[in-house]
Amino acid sequence: MEFKRACTLDCFDLCTYVAKVDENKVVSIKPDKNHPYTKGFMCSKGMKHLDRLYDKNRLKTPLLKVDGKFEEISFEEAVNIFADKISKYTSQYGSTSILRYSESGDSSVMKSIAWEHFFNYLGGITTSKGGTCWAAGMEAQKCDFGGALGHSLEDLLNSNAVILWGRNPANTSVHLMKAVLDAQKNGATIITIDPISTETAKKSDYHIKPKPGSDDALAIGIIKNLLFKDKLDYQYIDKYSHKGTEFIDYIKSIDMKIINLSEGNSLLNQYVAELRDVHVQNDRMRFRRNIERIGEIMAYEMSKALTYSVKQVQTPLGTATASTHDDKIVIATVFRAGLPLHTGFLNMFDHADNAFVSAFRFYKDDEHRIVDVHIEYIAAPSLNDRTLLLVDPMLATGESMELAWKAFLTKGKPAKLQMACVIASQQGVAHMAELFPGDDVTLWCAAIDPVLDEHKYIVPGLGDAGDLSFGEKL
Repeated sequence: MEFKRACTLDCFDLCTYVAKVDENKVVSIKPDKNHPYTKGFMCSKGMKHLDRLYDKNRLKTPLLKVDGKFEEISFEEAVNIFADKISKYTSQYGSTSILRYSESGDSSVMKSIAWEHFFNYLGGITTSKGGTCWAAGMEAQKCDFGGALGHSLEDLLNSNAVILWGRNPANTSVHLMKAVLDAQKNGATIITIDPISTETAKKSDYHIKPKPGSDDALAIGIIKNLLFKDKLDYQYIDKYSHKGTEFIDYIKSIDMKIINLSEGNSLLNQYVAELRDVHVQNDRMRFRRNIERIGEIMAYEMSKALTYSVKQVQTPLGTATASTHDDKIVIATVFRAGLPLHTGFLNMFDHADNAFVSAFRFYKDDEHRIVDVHIEYIAAPSLNDRTLLLVDPMLATGESMELAWKAFLTKGKPAKLQMACVIASQQGVAHMAELFPGDDVTLWCAAIDPVLDEHKYIVPGLGDAGDLSFGEKL
């Protein structure tokens, strides 16, 4: 005889199979070819039902722990123990003292109604509901589709892009994966966001591998990028989202820390003024020294944000305590203009390691209006778990700083990043804010100027810092 049954594994697909029974024993199972969606397909886990059914280690009776060891008992004994416990605690503490908890998947779906009816007769109990991911998903589902707990997989065929964030349906939801692949054949772009190279990731068009624990930073970065490019439909957000505008306002408040030291009164402003002054610029030594001084001031201010611990120092007359930083610092700069600023930082962080990258401007047109930046040379120690101070006197478009950062990333992933420049443009600052959308990176500026000219030089700026430091180049 053959019977149709539903798979009882821990997923919501509820695939059906046909069980063949001979002399009250299941002798074979096979997928149901007449199922409207699965059409004769069943995953490898489902096909192992017979192995689990007749496994020699399968539990066939309830177990009761006695003196630290499990002993077999009958189902009648188990029911009686359960009933006695229920009666005892409901009479002493009330029915709400009982907490019901069950696993997810189709097993709980099939049993939930029976459990619900049973415990309702007790007068109501305490139960668990939702979870960190599941509850959030269900709320999003309600906002998107109303009261429906799910929607048709065929909807994926209408998608231009499918994003699988932290999901591996190739192993965990084979029917969802089939729909994803069908959507891909239909022209949809499949994007998997997962730190692990899963089977789903291998079949995707794009695989984004965030550092574990950085999903929130990635999400903020995506939204920040959309904000920067003015790609958000605020009317749609207001009409169809729940507190969407409030959320966008919150995201806007999370910015890269930008410190403009010229906004306060200090000796630094004198050094910046002399750097700009055409009557002082012809003194190359003074020009370089002023950049060094600015670097020393910035280094001092940066030092306040490092990690400190108290250490013992042996003096000729005894022992003293000193709170000194624990950061393993690497100072990095871009040849050649960055050397004076780098020197200023090295004067202060004299135990730091150093990293250098060579970059140059390349004009793509005869009018010198279309600028590209090329990286030629990198010299750096391992940057893994180091505090990187990336310093460059001029932040114009921000492209050279970005390329330098990406070049240094080939030498490892720093634990912390601080950036410094003498003069920045508003455009360059905006570019860095887009590149580093969170508030864990700080950009230090001695001054921020409003615009760039047609040749991508900062205005009013100070000219070409490299030429003023070391002489004109061919």
